[in-house]
Amino acid sequence: MSANSVFSRTVYVSLGLAAAALSSTVFRSELIPVQLNWLGSAGTLVAATLLVVAANYSTFLSKRRGLFTVVVICALLFVISIRASAIRSIYIRGSQQLVILGWSPNDSASVLKDCPGSTAIERLDCAGQEAIPSVYNTYYWAYWLFLVSYLALFAGFVLLLSITDFGPSVPSTLSQATKD
Repeated sequence: MSANSVFSRTVYVSLGLAAAALSSTVFRSELIPVQLNWLGSAGTLVAATLLVVAANYSTFLSKRRGLFTVVVICALLFVISIRASAIRSIYIRGSQQLVILGWSPNDSASVLKDCPGSTAIERLDCAGQEAIPSVYNTYYWAYWLFLVSYLALFAGFVLLLSITDFGPSVPSTLSQATKD
């Protein structure tokens, strides 16, 4: 294996590990709701697995670069739209949490009847996180759409980084400069 190839592989692995680190830190606090806290750690496993797959099937995967690009763009749009429309930062039992709610609240849900407040969101502070599926009819749709979209975004991103040719590497450029 040439020095250029080793350096390129090192860059790919480093970028994949950086994506995994982002998944388990920044994304967890700003993007991932409490119901999916495990997803940040799962992202690390997905990245590590896909780096091994990409290293072994790079030629096959390189031919599908366009497909991965479309998957990443579509998944990004889904994640952003679900985050903006169905995930909220609300108070539940006195602490502020980022939670998946859904799109259509049922303000008259029986689980909320003993809780004070004029809206379902205000009454969830009393009822707790476990009441969300009873209050929001579309909770499970939002949950599964976000989960699949996030994993598709992350997997597509890692695979695209793994099969991308970044041009001549630094060591070959440096060796050319020293020869001149």
